[in-house]
Amino acid sequence: SQVSWDAARQTAVIKDTSAVQQPSTPPVQQPTKPIEQPKQETNDGKVVNGIKANYGSHTYAVKSQKEYDQVMSIIDNAIDKADSVEFGGNYKEAFQKYINSYPNWDKTDKAQAFADRQIGQLMKNGVNKQEIEWLYKLSVTATTLSQQAAPRDDGAPRSAYDELVTKTGDCDSLAQAHSALFDAAGFNTAIVAGRNHATMFVQIKGKWYYQGGGTFKGGVEKLTPGQGEWFLSNPT
Repeated sequence: SQVSWDAARQTAVIKDTSAVQQPSTPPVQQPTKPIEQPKQETNDGKVVNGIKANYGSHTYAVKSQKEYDQVMSIIDNAIDKADSVEFGGNYKEAFQKYINSYPNWDKTDKAQAFADRQIGQLMKNGVNKQEIEWLYKLSVTATTLSQQAAPRDDGAPRSAYDELVTKTGDCDSLAQAHSALFDAAGFNTAIVAGRNHATMFVQIKGKWYYQGGGTFKGGVEKLTPGQGEWFLSNPT
């Protein structure tokens, strides 16, 4: 999906396109501390279709409590290891130069320009450096999990369980798995779907972004599905 911003209405307009290409980043140790702490599980255990949902009404399209618990175990383990992802990956030096000199970064440096394409919207909207590093690590972690799923184009994979356990995926199952990860990491998420595609959005400091492989785009205050699209998963 492609998102444009109506500045007058502070609204995201979402158009159905092919999936955004996501760069991958090899994991290397570089500890940082998460800024936003994980949400607490609801004490009353909100039940949706017979499944206790820990974050809003999100069940990530699983079919049973057993599937849900398996998904969240994988997600929690992935978040525990997310800090081992190196900020910037192969471009770590350029990312540090970019983030430490913004907005006066070297526009002639192609590697810093790449960093700007990935995290520039977060910088522009005032997200602090430490939190950007953590968001990058979460995004790369989510993409790495999804790369383990064999793609299918018949629309059958729908859930985070399909993506993470049976390891068969498409855009729906990928979006559900990414939603589970960012929910568990303490952020609000939503999924917007259309006839051909589904996209997960994450809310950061009051603005909505779509992400993948360390890239964050969008940054609008109001998330509104475009014509012919709908919320596959409502905001957390």
